[in-house]
Amino acid sequence: MIGKPEDVELLRRSLGFVDPNPEVDKDKSRHSGMLRYGNEPLALWASCQGSAHASWIAESISWVDRPKGKRAEG
Repeated sequence: MIGKPEDVELLRRSLGFVDPNPEVDKDKSRHSGMLRYGNEPLALWASCQGSAHASWIAESISWVDRPKGKRAEG
């Protein structure tokens, strides 16, 4: 993701990608590069590695992309 550093930091914290230990959290080499996605009406949330193959990211997102009331298969 690109943007103003303060905006990226606000988004990272808002999505919960923060270590409770400030010393650990400020070490950017320990940041995970995770993607968080979800379906707000169904309260389904998940994440996957941002460096994963695009097909895996798409499949992962599809798990929360379903009509309200429909259960996941599997």
